[in-house]
Parts: sequence; C-alpha cells; structure tokens
Amino acid sequence: MFTGLVYRFPIGVITLFVAASAAGQAKPEATTGVRIDIVITEIQPRGGELIVALYDSADAWLKLDSARAVQKVRIDGATGSVAFEGVNPGDYGVVVIHDENRNGKIDFSWFPLPTPREGSGISNNPRTFVGPPSFKQARFSVGRSDQTIAIAMLY
Repeated sequence: MFTGLVYRFPIGVITLFVAASAAGQAKPEATTGVRIDIVITEIQPRGGELIVALYDSADAWLKLDSARAVQKVRIDGATGSVAFEGVNPGDYGVVVIHDENRNGKIDFSWFPLPTPREGSGISNNPRTFVGPPSFKQARFSVGRSDQTIAIAMLY
C-alpha cells in the first residue's frame, strides 16, 4: 500500500505529491503499442526500491491506484531504468518514488516543516513553487515509435 504526501523544499521550492493507496498496483497493459523506457538518474545510494507510476490523464494524476501501470524496481547504483510495454499513443506522465525502507510510502521529517526523507522525480523534471507539479507540466506525448524519458531524482 502506498499513501503519503511529499513536500519538496530545494532552495525554497515546494512540491506536493499526493498519492492514494494502490489496490492492484497496475492495470493490464495492451499487447500492442510502443515501449517507453524511463531512465532515472541521480539516485542516492540509500537502498530500498523505486516505485515508478505511469499516468495517462489529469484525472488519474498522482493517484497511485489510478495509474495506468506501476512497477517496483530494485536500486542498483546511481541510475536505473524501467520499461513500460504496449503503451498506446497519447499523453502520459511518470512519477518515481525512492522507497528506501520498502514500506510503500514516503517517510517525512515533520519538524520544523514537513520534508520528505525519501527522493522523488517526475517526467519533464518540473520545478514548482507551491503545490504539486500538474499533469500538464509532467506530460509528454507518445506517438507510434518507442521513446526514452529521463527523470532526475530530487532529495
């Protein structure tokens, strides 16, 4: 189960990520479509695993149980990758969470301000001042060719 809020405070920047609990972890993917490779960089060597969620609408955005697909990946170095197969043309966004203790949620330090103890990353690497990045900020278009998306983790 994954629940939590992520507040990001690098140099006065605040990003809020709200996630709902994951019931089935992933919706079935079609056997046709293209492959999206997600390359994740700047992973800190803190152990644990990455939770990578692929979203296909603004309504589903940041609700893990509404993600089109979710994968958990073991961390093995400063970079990692995930592939989503059978992705149909359209607009998508990706969220990556570094779940260091494998408890299925983001852990926080609550004093003096809520800050995450675990990293996160979002497609297009948007920076926001207040609140979560929108689906529009994270959105990328998938056509009829395989593609690679790079996401840099923030801690």
